[in-house]
Amino acid sequence: MNSKIKQLFFEYYRDNFTIDETVIGSFRQREYALVPFDAPDKMVRHLAFSEFSELKKYILRNVPLHLYYSTAYYNTPQARNMDEKGWLGADLVFDIDVDHIPTKCKEEHDTWRCLDCNAEGKGMPPEKCPKCGSSRIDKEVWVCNKCLMVAIDETLRLVEEFLCDDFGINRKDIAVYFSGHRGFHIHVEDKRMLRLDQDARREIVDYIKGNGIKVELFNPLPKLSEPGWRGTIAQGIYEILSMINEGNEFIEGLTERDIKYLYEHRESIIKALDDNTIGSFRMPKPLLRRLVEQIVNRKAVNIDERVTTDIKRLIRFPESLHGKTGLKVTKVDLSVITEFDPFNDATWLQTSIKIKVIERIPKLELGSLKLDLSPGDIVILPASIALYIALRGKGEMVELI
Repeated sequence: MNSKIKQLFFEYYRDNFTIDETVIGSFRQREYALVPFDAPDKMVRHLAFSEFSELKKYILRNVPLHLYYSTAYYNTPQARNMDEKGWLGADLVFDIDVDHIPTKCKEEHDTWRCLDCNAEGKGMPPEKCPKCGSSRIDKEVWVCNKCLMVAIDETLRLVEEFLCDDFGINRKDIAVYFSGHRGFHIHVEDKRMLRLDQDARREIVDYIKGNGIKVELFNPLPKLSEPGWRGTIAQGIYEILSMINEGNEFIEGLTERDIKYLYEHRESIIKALDDNTIGSFRMPKPLLRRLVEQIVNRKAVNIDERVTTDIKRLIRFPESLHGKTGLKVTKVDLSVITEFDPFNDATWLQTSIKIKVIERIPKLELGSLKLDLSPGDIVILPASIALYIALRGKGEMVELI
């Protein structure tokens, strides 16, 4: 790893790294971990500190490429055996990562290659190679403005439609952090959630992702104002009906016969969805199933279930630097999240860097800058973007400007 970048990380942690200890509740009961700059394949964990100043001294001696803390609270966080730590509870945390969401822009900047037969392609990588069936898939993924807008939309829907509306969590008990790379971490700071076990957290995940929803729950049709998925499905059906007219031949997920049925029965269906209607409307089960599947795919939130269900998870430390981008793990106010620009709002280095491009950089729009660079190019870029390229091994830092 470039020694110049390591020096920049050290200077950040020395001069700019500070937090209010209340940001991480019960500081002494957490486990801390880091990936050293000089050993990027190694994680040092089972660390414990009584206060933030001790942690800071430690990381200045051991400059981290990545820095983490546990979502769990322990009696003895420094114990090396997980069973001996004495689990006391864990924060409820969600991770929204565009890496797991099939966005259209992936076709423009992401690629994959099979390590066994060398088949390759663009966009979302397959689970198995379509040519030889191998699961050994190498992928190259980037982040762009379009990716981040999708992550922002998912984050807002998670908070507003599920956590606040459906689960009744107070907005003030929810903290949102840009992860430093391709998404956001959502921390629920509600003490009622601390003792939830893995099964309970799995139920929360299944609800948010719409897993296992049964069509029978929606026949007869629910009302528009009903809570939870019943109301969401009703609203989704209403939205689809508003798109249909006599000339419609195609709506994604529906057959021509489906569309004809919905058009012919539109008034009766809308009436059934009305809160003041007495009676019910039963829809053919195959059609209702297709409607429900389409609405769930559109309304569910794509969270990383492993993060939420793991009651001993390590999560990125607030205000730490992400070793793949050089960007800060930054708290974001939900009221202005749609304006968030990580390459401006999550950088600490207000300068420019000259870099030499080693490998081609695909066409990307990062913040206000459009990139399309070839090997051998020597360019001056904002520090946030230059570090992102250098930390990915696609460019070499020459000098600060």
